[in-house]
Amino acid sequence: MSDPLYAFPTVCGQTLRALARYPSRTAFSWPGGSITYQGATELIGRMQKVFMQLGLQPGARVGRRYVPRSRWRPRGARQRP
Repeated sequence: MSDPLYAFPTVCGQTLRALARYPSRTAFSWPGGSITYQGATELIGRMQKVFMQLGLQPGARVGRRYVPRSRWRPRGARQRP
């Protein structure tokens, strides 16, 4: 019997397939800009290239740190109500 953990595609594989399905649709938008699914795919490729140039191998784990938006403001700047 096969391991059920590997019975389905990885999240990464599913994401890349979804991005490729509708390349011209908007993937993300924010005040002042947006990026299409094709643009997101290209961004992922550029990030992969940087990781490979740093010596990471496929399958290596990479951590990502989330910085809350409130921390982006310069010190002393007022927060909008």
